[in-house]
Amino acid sequence: MIDFYFLSKEGEINMYYNFAGFNTAQVLEYKLEDRDLRLISYIYAVQASDYMEYIEESGKLYFWLRNERILGDNPTLYVNERTLNSMIANLIDKGIVDKIVRCEQGTCFKKSYYRVTDKARMMMFGNPVDPSLKKLEQEKEPEETTVNSNSNNINNKHNNIIKEVIEYLNKATNSSYRDTTPKTRTLILARIKEGFKLEDFKKVIDNKTRTWLKDTAMCKYLRPETLFGTKFESYLNEISKPKFKSEYFDGSDDI
Repeated sequence: MIDFYFLSKEGEINMYYNFAGFNTAQVLEYKLEDRDLRLISYIYAVQASDYMEYIEESGKLYFWLRNERILGDNPTLYVNERTLNSMIANLIDKGIVDKIVRCEQGTCFKKSYYRVTDKARMMMFGNPVDPSLKKLEQEKEPEETTVNSNSNNINNKHNNIIKEVIEYLNKATNSSYRDTTPKTRTLILARIKEGFKLEDFKKVIDNKTRTWLKDTAMCKYLRPETLFGTKFESYLNEISKPKFKSEYFDGSDDI
């Protein structure tokens, strides 16, 4: 393990971040291993990224992470899924990581959402306040935070786009999705940050309602989590394939 040191303003060696960025005394107190620290750092990095799907619970933000994603992003943990679950349970028991489970809207598919706690941030920074999360919470609920006029204009524009997208989807599919649902807002904001415009969302809705609306097996996927997820761009670029119908055939033969 490499130790990290830095000089304080007085020129004295400060050993606070001397165990992979964590306070050594607290690491020993909680009996944490190197792989525990890497897992904590990873969950924190997910929170700080501000592009992952999240939900809000009791004023705190939790971020969706699948075991497959954690293992795929951290191959040097050298653990299987069972061991990973044990590691997470241990960190939860110690109050270092928090977790909640929610069922996906309209399904029995369970999603696990995580956050690092104030205890973890004290170990990492000596301060329970996380500036990156504070920034994200400002973006999520700008009306509760004093921000400059430019930020207000951007957030208002995004809110208007989200509202128009959901209204368009509800009208096209005769649904009643809400534009205030955190998960829906997260997906649409993620696509906006990638540079997509209101017209792009409408085109995706048009493309998929044309192919799925009357398909009893596929119409259930005309929902925000499917339309505005990772396949958004491919849906946007789908080319309509009109059925060939020749005036020289009466339709009785297969073509």
